[in-house]
Amino acid sequence: MKPSRLHPLALVLMIGGSLIKYSPVFIFGFWRDFAHGTLNQEDVLSTAALLAIVAGLIALASLVRYWRFRYTLGTSGITIESGLWRKQSTHIPYANIQTLQRQQWFFLQPFGLERLSIETAGKADKKAEATLAAVPTRVAVAIEAHRHPDQPVTPTAADAPDHTYTADAHALNLYALTSLGVIPIITGLLWLVNKADDLAPKAWVASVEATLAHLALALTLGLAVLVLVLGMGLSYLNLWQKYYRFTLTATGETLTTTRGLLARNTVSVRTQRIQAVRAKASILRQWCHLTTVQGLTASRAADDESDDDLVLMPVVTTAKVLATMQPFIAWLPATMPPLTRPVATTRWRFARNAAMGYAIVAGLALVASWLWWPPGRLWVTGGAGLLLVLGTAQGAYAARQTGVAVLDTNRIVAQSGHWFAQETFFIRRATVQTVSRAQSLWMAPLGLTHLTLNLRKGNGNEAVTLKYLNAATVTAVMTWFQPHDSH
Repeated sequence: MKPSRLHPLALVLMIGGSLIKYSPVFIFGFWRDFAHGTLNQEDVLSTAALLAIVAGLIALASLVRYWRFRYTLGTSGITIESGLWRKQSTHIPYANIQTLQRQQWFFLQPFGLERLSIETAGKADKKAEATLAAVPTRVAVAIEAHRHPDQPVTPTAADAPDHTYTADAHALNLYALTSLGVIPIITGLLWLVNKADDLAPKAWVASVEATLAHLALALTLGLAVLVLVLGMGLSYLNLWQKYYRFTLTATGETLTTTRGLLARNTVSVRTQRIQAVRAKASILRQWCHLTTVQGLTASRAADDESDDDLVLMPVVTTAKVLATMQPFIAWLPATMPPLTRPVATTRWRFARNAAMGYAIVAGLALVASWLWWPPGRLWVTGGAGLLLVLGTAQGAYAARQTGVAVLDTNRIVAQSGHWFAQETFFIRRATVQTVSRAQSLWMAPLGLTHLTLNLRKGNGNEAVTLKYLNAATVTAVMTWFQPHDSH
């Protein structure tokens, strides 16, 4: 095919993305004029003129990038030419594509356009190997046809997906309501409230403080409730729209996920590209018997709350995880096997180790309070005690979640717990990069060993570490990992 340009709407997206990226510059420019509480028309106009010049330069740079961008769908791969100051050419063989992500915002749908992200296992950062900002949907269809020549380009009724899963609306509501993503949102809102004095004009702040001085306690309580409700509401709406109408389909050896309200996101990956399957649940979701299922791939194929792993099922009842997932990934076990766990007499070591980490932080805080903040000693001492209790509880939780089971010569199950979240990994031997064990001098007489399974994930490594296992159990895993005679 001949080289093609992006749709003109891509230029709008490029300019908008660049302006958002540099938005702190614009905010700071106007904040400088308003911060003193007095407005000088001449200063405001000069700032606006300067920022207009910056916006113009940003738009000009985006125009050059758009004009120099070309993509070509060849017989063996896709070639992309791009660059602002210098020309860069990238060729991606179809066989090397790990995942193809399709994102169609609501304003692109009337034009039949979408954003494509092409990811391979060879990139060194979190950006996709190539991104096509706005192209016709037929481009993705053509790439998929080259990636999977054994599958029809235009499916018919006879070519319907082998299996389909759609997330239940009730479960999605529970998933959004039990999200710990509310914590960073509330933290950010509290920071904004705390910085209001610095960000707002001094005269305005003084006027508001004088008016509401007699309502200080009620105002504080009201703000706390408002921040909590607003944070929970934003977290809920964000997750609900992100996984709206989530669907997982299996067609041959290809898994495809589709989700989103404001933007429909479609990700396709071959099952052999999946390094491992992870079932994950925070302690809050464990109480609700809910689990998230993710696929670890050698690319940044996901958009979950806290990591980059491909979400195969945002939420499913814990007891039904394997029964629901096995039709999509055949090598998963039918039922959860019994795990070999650290013996009860060694579990206190998990709590000790976690508490020691918190004790260092608490100790430094106590020393700082005694040296530089005597009035706050009581508060810091109480906080230090809470940290120790939290660390001990976290270690005890991790001890109860740790375990491993060798299913057969090709499969293993490993479970761990950290930060009050349980993670269960279902792994094939062929995808394990290395297996290592560690044993300190005082662990050897007790027959205890740490075990680590290293998997390829995204741009780096996923280390599944299981601590304080019996040495015989670790030896069995090391033996399992050794090459086996095919005969």
